[in-house]
Amino acid sequence: MSNQNQNGGEMGGGFTEDEANKKRLRKENGKMEINEAVETAKRLIIQNRVEEANRLVYDKMTDMIKNKIFGENSIELLPAYFVLAEANICMGSSRLKKAEEFLIAAYWNLLKYTSDENEKGGDTKGQEDVLVTKDEIERYRASLHKTFGRLFLTQNRQGASKQALEELSKGIYLECQFHGPESIYLCSSYYYMGELFKKEGQVQKAKNFYLKIIQIWKKFITEKDLGSIQDYNYSQIDRIHYEEASEHLKQIQVFFEIEFGPQDVLTAECMFTFGLVLFKNENKEASIDIMTKAHIIFSNVLGEFDRKTKEVEQNIRKIQNMYGGGNHH
Repeated sequence: MSNQNQNGGEMGGGFTEDEANKKRLRKENGKMEINEAVETAKRLIIQNRVEEANRLVYDKMTDMIKNKIFGENSIELLPAYFVLAEANICMGSSRLKKAEEFLIAAYWNLLKYTSDENEKGGDTKGQEDVLVTKDEIERYRASLHKTFGRLFLTQNRQGASKQALEELSKGIYLECQFHGPESIYLCSSYYYMGELFKKEGQVQKAKNFYLKIIQIWKKFITEKDLGSIQDYNYSQIDRIHYEEASEHLKQIQVFFEIEFGPQDVLTAECMFTFGLVLFKNENKEASIDIMTKAHIIFSNVLGEFDRKTKEVEQNIRKIQNMYGGGNHH
């Protein structure tokens, strides 16, 4: 690099190096702000404060575009498009059209970005100021399929269920590439797959997806969170995943009670995992209460010495000892 450039001389595109650095810094801060707004909005959606979530992200995105930090077709805005689509899907009815518009915009932005990349043969020249990695692009692709799947799931037109199945399947395939099929990060997509089959009246297929969620969360919490570590308040993942799991398991329990009966072993399996998730959400009373109910069902149906009965018993004791031992902060 010449001395002129090192001292803030002109770079390509008419920017001095100093100006280019400032522009990049503004974009980095902008991306961080967008991602923070998106994370907050996801929490609000789980808490059913959907309109609030929608407004928060929409205002933040509009602000970024108005201040010329990003353009409407900037790839960095994709997480905002996805969460805006999700919020509008949750609001339903007349807002579904808006959700579709956000997803179509996200689709074209992603397509344009990847087309430009392919034309350059992977050469990023001209895209130096784009702040996304190849990994992020693949995650965006997974989110796009999953969110389109959720949109089609809410539609009652002919062919919508088939499209929902295709999109959710593509999303799950991509998520498996990152995390593997047994990861808690797949549970959200498995839930919507279960919802699709429930809507179609395919109870066994819905049950299989729901059971997968129950087994994954039970394994994760009993092994990772309640394993050998002393501080059970410690968490390896963002709390939002427990909050979402809690909402999903609540719905799965209702489904199991209706389809298989409130005293069925499957219902007890769900109750046990739901209790573990409630514990991670710091809801001790409800956690112990629902796990105790699961323990009674297992004991009545399988016997008090059955492995499943004992497993619930041991985990209830762990949680009670933790609180009783004064480790709770």
